[in-house]
Amino acid sequence: MRVKDNRIDKEYWGEQLSQAYYDQDLNKVKELELEIPNIKTDNYTKDLLKSMIILNKANLQGSIDTLPDEIKKHVKSLIFKAENWNKENLSLFSISLPLWSDQEMKPIVTSLLKKYVNIENFPREMQILVSSIMVNYLSLLIRSSSQNLDLVEDIFILLDNLPVKPLNCFGKIMKNFYRAYFQGDEEKIQDILDFFTNNDMNKISEILKVSI
Repeated sequence: MRVKDNRIDKEYWGEQLSQAYYDQDLNKVKELELEIPNIKTDNYTKDLLKSMIILNKANLQGSIDTLPDEIKKHVKSLIFKAENWNKENLSLFSISLPLWSDQEMKPIVTSLLKKYVNIENFPREMQILVSSIMVNYLSLLIRSSSQNLDLVEDIFILLDNLPVKPLNCFGKIMKNFYRAYFQGDEEKIQDILDFFTNNDMNKISEILKVSI
């Protein structure tokens, strides 16, 4: 949604970026990159948004592991430049997980689990972002064959505590998906994959198949 001064609404831009990623639409991500100078926000936030674009493009191109070290360091520094967690640095952290080692991620995820233990009391946007981080962390643990699984049950508890609302459906479903994975419940895994496929969300189903 464009405003009268032709600057772009940050929230709408972020929604478009999320949709472009789930659609696996690299061209749309590149289009959104060109819009960043016109987004109505401060320079620090614009830097965060530029980093989101870099990581989304790298993820879609399968090249995130080959990003230059200076970019990886810059992304990490941006996340902790703000005094507190906010929507932008949580969003950036969520898509930057492949840049962090097990040893680096564990204390960060632990701190988020403590801060958002009563996640039902936080604003809707924060619930969605924190649950997204936890889902992405579970996916990364599986893809990296990590043995560092001692936070898994705490993550399931947090996702269980999400309020039962439409916007939290994805977090709830993914909790069941990864719980089934760790329990070796192949039938439940297939049921969830079929659910996405049968409800016109084939791309999510395909992404999940690759993640396990």
